[in-house]
Order: sequence, then C-alpha cells, then structure tokens
Amino acid sequence: MVLLALLIGITIQQSHKNVVTVQTGKVTRQDLSAVVSASGEIKPKVYANIGANAFGKITKLYVKEGDRVKQGQVLAQLENVQSSADLQGAKASLEAAQTDSQAAEAGLNTAQADLTRAKSDVEKARLDWTRSQSLFKEALIAKSEFDSQKATWQTAEAGLAQAQAKVAQMQAQKESADRHINQNRASLVHASDVLQKTTYKAPYDGIITNVRCGKVRLSSWASRIRPAACS
Repeated sequence: MVLLALLIGITIQQSHKNVVTVQTGKVTRQDLSAVVSASGEIKPKVYANIGANAFGKITKLYVKEGDRVKQGQVLAQLENVQSSADLQGAKASLEAAQTDSQAAEAGLNTAQADLTRAKSDVEKARLDWTRSQSLFKEALIAKSEFDSQKATWQTAEAGLAQAQAKVAQMQAQKESADRHINQNRASLVHASDVLQKTTYKAPYDGIITNVRCGKVRLSSWASRIRPAACS
C-alpha cells in the first residue's frame, strides 16, 4: 500500500511539471490597448526659431521657465537708447522736410501769380506801344511820350522774363523739398525697423520651456522661440 501511494504521488508530481499557469476572468466588452516602452524625444509639430536681429545687451527678460504667454506678449527687451534717438531724429527731419515743401509750394504759388500779372502788364504795354507808334507817325504825340511807352513795354518784357525765371526756381525748390521728404521717410522706416527689432514678442500662445543665458524657448506643441543671446 505504501509503495502504491508513493508511486501515485510521483506520477502526479511529474504530470504538473509542464503545466502553464494562465489567468482567467469573466468575459466583458472592453477596448484593446497596446503599450510599447521606448526611448525618444518629444518635439513640437510646428516651431519657429527666432534669433537676434539687432546687436545689443538684453536689459529686461520678462519671462521665466514654465510661464504661459499670449500672442504678442513681450518676452525680452534689448538696449534701445540709440535706436530710439535715431527714430526721433528721423521724425524731426521728416517734419522739417514737410515744412520746407509747404514753404516751397507757397512760394511757387506766389511766383505763378506774379507771372500771371507780368503777362498782363506785358500785354497792356504792348498795346500802348503799338498805339503810340501809330500816333507818333501821325505826329499826334510827342517824342518823349513815344519813348516813354517804348520803355514801359521793354520794362514789362523784362519783368515777364524775371517772373518766368522765378517760377522755374520755385518749381525746382519744390521738387527738391519733395525728394527730401521721400529720403526722410525712408530713414524713418529704417529707424523704426531697427527699434522694433530690439523688442521680442511671442508669435502665438505657448509655454516657456527653457530660459538660459538670455535665450527663451516657447513651446505650445507648436512653437519654439530663441529671441536673443546674452549680449
């Protein structure tokens, strides 16, 4: 009996050696999911690298790591004393050029009025001179009056030439003033662009993920910004 029990026990033990343990459960309706573990780097789908567009020292850094920012919010400010002064100088030069242009236009209008009057004087003097020639031939006026009418006509002709020269001069001054306006407008645009490049703003909403040595990285899974270096 003992031998038979021992034999049965050995048989049962040998039969359990190749048995695989499984997990069982009640059947229910669920979603299947697969999980994979791997190393990698998370990158935004869309990003923009913004480097320094102007030389200068960062005077203010308005954000720190972890800050949420809105589109258009100022992130950093470069030193802008010189660029601000250049902008004000360009504005003053433009205003002066515009004043010169207005003065030249007023002078041109006056010269044109003088020219019109000179043309009228010449026409009147020419008629008087023509009439005096006929009267002098018929001995109806004295020689002195005849000479006076001739001198008046010649003076009117000289005045007309002077008025025409004045109009041409004022037109040249007006054109020069207008060119100065265009030049100063270009200088103003340049100075404004330089000043604008000393301020760095967020192009869209995001989160500051890294601030190091004056560099700012903005991420919203759609952006990354590096606006400036340390100096």
